[in-house]
Formats: sequence, structure tokens, C-alpha cells
Amino acid sequence: MVAQHVREKLDLLASIWNRVVSSPSATKGPVDALRLTLSDATIGPLSHTGTLTADTSSCSERGCLASDTVDVTVGSTTTAKATTEALAHGGSIQQECEAVNSQYTGTLTIACALGAVSLSDMSCSVKPCEPWDFVAASLQGASGLLYPSAQILSGATGVGECGDVNVEYSGDFELACNNGMLEAGSSDACRQTCSTYGSSTTVTIDGQSYSVAPSARIAHGAAGSQACGNVVYGYGGEVSLQCNDGSLTVTSHNCQPEPCPVGLLMQGTIYGVTAVGDTVGWSVVG
Repeated sequence: MVAQHVREKLDLLASIWNRVVSSPSATKGPVDALRLTLSDATIGPLSHTGTLTADTSSCSERGCLASDTVDVTVGSTTTAKATTEALAHGGSIQQECEAVNSQYTGTLTIACALGAVSLSDMSCSVKPCEPWDFVAASLQGASGLLYPSAQILSGATGVGECGDVNVEYSGDFELACNNGMLEAGSSDACRQTCSTYGSSTTVTIDGQSYSVAPSARIAHGAAGSQACGNVVYGYGGEVSLQCNDGSLTVTSHNCQPEPCPVGLLMQGTIYGVTAVGDTVGWSVVG
């Protein structure tokens, strides 16, 4: 194609030159020798020895914008997540799985490569139920908030304290954790406690029966006590108590009369004379 184009140009130049030298006013003689003809000329292919190169020293990989997004699926939820900040090529940023699906915990990593963002890593799992999570529950006419006594993995069961729902009860209230949500289960294991105001029994001290109540609430199956001096004035020691589903029993006591303290005053009347005294001496009153 190039050779054909060159031939056409040369033919045009030869035609112009021949018209010039054929003109009546043109000089004859040696000029005739300058007549050109290219009808039999042969023009070979053109060639060159140059090499084309490119300078890429100022080129660099494209980064990602803070608004660039990638679709992320956690559980049954899919959301377009933005990087939230500009990233260089090869850079990455971590985000919370909970931002995509509130029932999951863990992290996911969004990476940038040649101007495109992608999800490079994801470690998401269903959230467990933590000791600070709670669920409303009811027990024997009372309602309250039930907390797990320890972390419960999703799909597993655990227990809470019956007393959190009804203070009159103790024991384990069953709980279940499903997809990070706490659910109240059976309260069959809850048993009545023994309170300071609603539970009492009798204790025999020196042949006499006295009513005794615990000094503090006693959980079912647990032990408590009461000071002997709160049962019978002038006695020291302790009454040991046991609670069984709201029923209080005395397991033992070591109640003994207290000795009279030094300086204890007594008042007495003998033959119409009243006196006040102690173990050292007496003084007549009036």
C-alpha cells in the first residue's frame, strides 16, 4: 500500500516535469535528457530501523475510593458495604459482621486491588448470649428479667437464677440461645427460699421451745443461722438452720446462758426497802 502511494506521487512529479521541459519556451538540448519516465520503474518496499518504546515510570496502580462498595452476605442478609475510607492498591480494612447482620459477631475484611474492592476474608459466626443479655420471664405470679449465669452459645441451653424473676425462689431457671436471642425455658427446678419474715420453726433451749427465723434469706438446699440472743435474751451462741423448698428446720444449736457482765446493776426490794446493787455491793434507793 505504501509503495503504491509513493509510485502515484512520483508519477505526478514526472508528469509535471515533462510538461515543463516540453514547453516551447523551455531550453532544448540537454534538458531532453531530463525527461522522466516511471512506467518501467520498480519501487521496492520501504524499511526503517527505529524502535518505539514507552516510559511507564510515572504509572502506578489505581487505589479505591471511600464510596466503593462490595456485596457482603452474612447469614441470610446481603448488604453493599463501602470501604468508608480511601484505600491504596493492596490495602484493606476490617469491619464488623454485626454491621451487616445484627445476629452475627466477628470481622470481615474488604481489600483493594487495581481500583476494585473485594471481600478478602470473613470470620462471622452467630452471636452467643452473654451474661448481660436478658429476657422477661414470670414465676409464680411474679415477673422479672432473667440473665444467663454464663455465656450460652447459639443453639445451646444454659440457666439463670430463679430469684431474678421471683425473689421468693432460688435455683436454676432454664434458658436457650437461638440466633443470638435469649429465650426463657422451664422453671421446674425453681424452689422456694426461706425468708426472714415468712419462714420460722421452733428450737428447744433448756427445755423451753422458742420460735426462730433465719437472720437472712436462705436459698433452697442451703444453710443459714440465727443468734441465740435473738431467740432467748441472755443466751449466746448460734442456731443452725436448713431450708428445703420454703420449709425451715433446725439442724443444731449451741445456745448457752451468757455470764453477767461486770457492772450490771440490779434492783431489789427486801422488807419494803428498795436497793440497787451489783456483784460488789448495794445502795438503798430513797
